Amino acid sequence: MPLKKQEIYQKIIESLEQELNTMIQSAKNAKDAATNEESKAENKYDTRGLEASYLAGAQAKRATELREMINLFKTTPVQNYDSTTPIGHTALVKLQHDDHITWYFVAPQEGGLTLHYQDYTIFVISPFSPVGQALMGRKQGDEFELEIKNEIREYEIISVQ
Repeated sequence: MPLKKQEIYQKIIESLEQELNTMIQSAKNAKDAATNEESKAENKYDTRGLEASYLAGAQAKRATELREMINLFKTTPVQNYDSTTPIGHTALVKLQHDDHITWYFVAPQEGGLTLHYQDYTIFVISPFSPVGQALMGRKQGDEFELEIKNEIREYEIISVQ
């Protein structure tokens, strides 16, 4: 069954929204813990409340980043690629290294997600990641080398959608 890029794109947005909801709840819980009477310092070495407030702040910051990323995904049009189109944002790329096939989705900005779609694992990558940088501007059929874990690996771009 062929991969449907628009469905994959929607699943990425849904995954980000799910992560955002989890982060919002975690930040709320951390804030509640930081302001709870039980978190009040019992002595000068008791830092439970302070630690909870730092955690709440970091989680609130991550929630803001996720909101921005979701907005970027929702406002970035999905581009269609063919064998002659240089790879850019929203490209779905099938790479081969030796006999191993890997699917990558080039996100508009941040990556870091792993998406399971049909029987495939798709890595959502940033255009600024090592693989993302190597892919940007290349086309189907191109080959490139990438150093990973002190090893030079050769890749071939099998298909681009």
